[in-house]
Amino acid sequence: MSAVEKPRTFIEIDEAGLLRLQGWSTVVTLDVEELVIDGTTLKLRTADGTKKSVDTQKLATRS
Repeated sequence: MSAVEKPRTFIEIDEAGLLRLQGWSTVVTLDVEELVIDGTTLKLRTADGTKKSVDTQKLATRS
């Protein structure tokens, strides 16, 4: 990927534990306490105790 190309979908985590997930039509920012990768599924627990899971293969699919 060249320096000018940006990915359409990605997950990034900063040093403070904030996770930003961008899909084709969604951008979500979460304060993450726990993060587990199980195959293609990203499982996480937020600072307020909410549990979420994301099928990372769906991030690459336009919906």
